[in-house]
Amino acid sequence: MKGPNQCPLRILPGRVRDTQDILLVEVKNAGPTISESEAGAYRLASFRLLRVLKGKAGRPLDNVWVNTDIQIGDITAYNSAIDLLHPGQRILLFSGASTNIDEPCEAVAGTEDAVNTVEEGLRGSKP
Repeated sequence: MKGPNQCPLRILPGRVRDTQDILLVEVKNAGPTISESEAGAYRLASFRLLRVLKGKAGRPLDNVWVNTDIQIGDITAYNSAIDLLHPGQRILLFSGASTNIDEPCEAVAGTEDAVNTVEEGLRGSKP
């Protein structure tokens, strides 16, 4: 999780299998600065839904907190989702435990390869 590629394509089939919702979104806007709260540092971002790949579009997409760090047990790691917060950037959002983007690989660059990998995983999981 501390390496330069936190969410390689090879993890996506497991994410497809283990998550309820997968959304393809586009960054509408993101706050220019990092804010602080008792829950930690974050940037605010808003997204536009492009497509529901799995499940439903139930999570909020406006004024979402994207935490700068993620906790994995006792380990704190940089949240690479922060690097994706550029208007027009496509992102795959996987359902998480909260409305914040604060879990490992909850948000992944929505590249053509990543979307194809997710769609392939979805076809493989159907009976």
